[in-house]
Amino acid sequence: MRTKGSKQCKAKVDKSSSKVDDCSIMKDCIGNFHTEEKKFSVSTRRKEGLNETAGSLQLKREFLNRRLHASLHRMAYTCSRFTFSVNENEKAYSISQCIMSTYQCNASF
Repeated sequence: MRTKGSKQCKAKVDKSSSKVDDCSIMKDCIGNFHTEEKKFSVSTRRKEGLNETAGSLQLKREFLNRRLHASLHRMAYTCSRFTFSVNENEKAYSISQCIMSTYQCNASF
């Protein structure tokens, strides 16, 4: 048991700096990642269901991978424009930390 007590993430808008500290932005961020991953796996499965050679499937998979990577990169740029505050110490999180931060944000700490 932690003695610090429970602290939930609260949305804060600092109008003077136009930065947003908001857990909902992180949730949107990870939601977008999951949506893209789901789209990728569904379209890959659909293509694998067709009678095609292994070579053409591999090419299609590589194309989908590149497209997925590009869309995640765009989301990373959008997400990284925000500053996330998930605990007492304010930190600017990169996209790689955005996923972890979201799960921290959903918990009490």
